[in-house]
Amino acid sequence: FTLIEDQTGDRVNQRLSSFFSGPESIVRSNAVLIEQGRLDLGDAAAMERYFAKQLSLFPGVDSIGVVTEQREWLMLVRYAPDALIIRRFGAATGYRLNRYRTDADGQEGELIESRQNFDPHNDPPGNPWYPAARDAGPGVWRMAVSLAKGQDHPLLVSFYALPFHDAQGAVQGVLVAAVALTEIGQFLRNLNVSAHG
Repeated sequence: FTLIEDQTGDRVNQRLSSFFSGPESIVRSNAVLIEQGRLDLGDAAAMERYFAKQLSLFPGVDSIGVVTEQREWLMLVRYAPDALIIRRFGAATGYRLNRYRTDADGQEGELIESRQNFDPHNDPPGNPWYPAARDAGPGVWRMAVSLAKGQDHPLLVSFYALPFHDAQGAVQGVLVAAVALTEIGQFLRNLNVSAHG
């Protein structure tokens, strides 16, 4: 009986580990690609397609994004199992936070929402994650409330953030990838554990 409990516990631990290993793997590989010049921050459409492909490869990851020192912000979010949302802020949006529908390949579609009074370096106001992540060095895990699915649908996420650098070692921005804690909660609720398990 103890062997079965141990095996079940090991499987649960493996599954939970997979929830949290995806964001770190994504962010670290994206940092290397940017630092090598193989992923161009100046090509938003290419970044969106690349992030969409990563989301398809890591089903436990909820969102992938980047914020630069120039306050440019791009994030792809899993809105539903087969739907993605692009969130973008910067010069191209007139410094408004825009949300767009997108297809599974990351091709931008219709504008859903546009709002002002957003600063990716001061989000949330009073306890911004960007400066803390930028100064953390090797990467940091944080929790946040995401409004990626709309202001009426806040979502608690845990995200991994890692600064990336130019050839001279200067910080250029922060890469992030997140898991929705509701996904983990759903997994734990769906476990079929006996009263003795």
